Amino acid sequence: MKTYLLAMFYGPVLPLVFPITVLSLIAEYWMIKTMLLRRYARPPYLSYHIDKAMINMVVLGIFLFAYANFMFHSSIN
Repeated sequence: MKTYLLAMFYGPVLPLVFPITVLSLIAEYWMIKTMLLRRYARPPYLSYHIDKAMINMVVLGIFLFAYANFMFHSSIN
């Protein structure tokens, strides 16, 4: 989630951050999946509260993106 939020903040200044973030998230997904399958461990039970928290973080990312656009582009003019 930190990767996503950082990309939303710095994306307006450096648009190259978005493809780098996508590649980073894909690599992180495959590393976690591989480690899970090699260790043969089940993840702990997570309640539905984690879903609500992640949705709130995505909404926060949208507002952070808008704020960063405003801050970076208003300082240029």
